[in-house]
Amino acid sequence: MKPRHWINLIVVFITAGLLTYLALQWGIRSYVEPTCQRYAESNGMTYVSYIPLDPTINSSHTVYEGDCQMRVSNGETQTISLLKASGTSYGAPPVVSLALSWHLVFLVSFFVVALTLAMLIRVVTGKPAS
Repeated sequence: MKPRHWINLIVVFITAGLLTYLALQWGIRSYVEPTCQRYAESNGMTYVSYIPLDPTINSSHTVYEGDCQMRVSNGETQTISLLKASGTSYGAPPVVSLALSWHLVFLVSFFVVALTLAMLIRVVTGKPAS
């Protein structure tokens, strides 16, 4: 591969990674943290952190969006699924659920960024991105 192809690939990877990070942070800050904190307060616990979805785990849940880690009054940590913390049977709203599925966001953003870069190269140079 030519050096410019490597540069394009690096730009696409970095941009897709950044978009994935931003989408995940948006989902955590807008939905996960308030939901986990509300659940912790109503059950006499303290919200500690969010454990993101691990796509390699075969979950028995129909909806699996990660876990909330809580601290019980005696100091032990307890892990509660986000689905249970939300108190609904469907989990997070669809857009947030997609944002929390970081592996899907990365794949989609990788292809969107690659196609956008190819279009920009073609428009600016007048030649195919090759």
